[in-house]
Amino acid sequence: MGVAHLLSLAVSYGMLTDHLPILEYFLRDKAARGQHIKAILLLIDLDFFGKQPWTNSNINSFLSPELTGESPVRYWWRYLTAFQFRLWRDVVRAGLATRREKSITSAVNPVGSAEAVERVDKVGSTPIPAAGVRPGALDSRALQGFRRSWNSLRPDLENQLSKLERFVSLCRDNGVQLTIATSPMIRENLDLHEPGMIDALAARISKIAPLWDFNSPPLIASRKEYWLGVSHFDSAAGKMMIGRMFGDSDVYVPAGFGQLRAGAGKPM
Repeated sequence: MGVAHLLSLAVSYGMLTDHLPILEYFLRDKAARGQHIKAILLLIDLDFFGKQPWTNSNINSFLSPELTGESPVRYWWRYLTAFQFRLWRDVVRAGLATRREKSITSAVNPVGSAEAVERVDKVGSTPIPAAGVRPGALDSRALQGFRRSWNSLRPDLENQLSKLERFVSLCRDNGVQLTIATSPMIRENLDLHEPGMIDALAARISKIAPLWDFNSPPLIASRKEYWLGVSHFDSAAGKMMIGRMFGDSDVYVPAGFGQLRAGAGKPM
């Protein structure tokens, strides 16, 4: 990227609702110091993009006063006097529900029974477990279908696309070199989304700014040696991404790994 100093700003379950306030703060701060941000690499997780963000929702995700303009006294007072009523309430409710499920299951669906009771949701054809049915009794395809339907819910999609447009315009107006990429996804994760959904999300993003898409095609999705788990790729995959985006000739990059999408969203 041609920079002398690099700052990592990773955020757990981070989305544009986190990244945009951070960018706005740094632009203000650098301008006040007579300094300049040269380049930014924005990595987007498409399996989360558009889902309900955690930003400012609990004591683990409050944005700092420097980002929001909130009074520091109020900010720290919230932490010192945190009473997580909703969290505790939900934990108690979940515990009581588990007890009820166990008692109903023992009466309706005894251990050892291979029969699964299902109902069809009125909205679609995805089998949903009826009350009292052990999760293990459900067919794996039914569970996968349920997860696909859940992953299709993106209530914050338009808001995050709007914030991405703002992010891109701020970089352009302030002479910041912006590189945007999508995190590659493991096969197990890809299969929990409706066919074409991840590609469609990448296409929409690429209409806002050029996008390095590391899921089209998903060349390492089934290569276990590149994964630390179902969510995180390893350093070898990361080096290949850097090599593909910035032309590092010392790193081996498989042919076709990482496609630059722009304009109409089609790989280049």
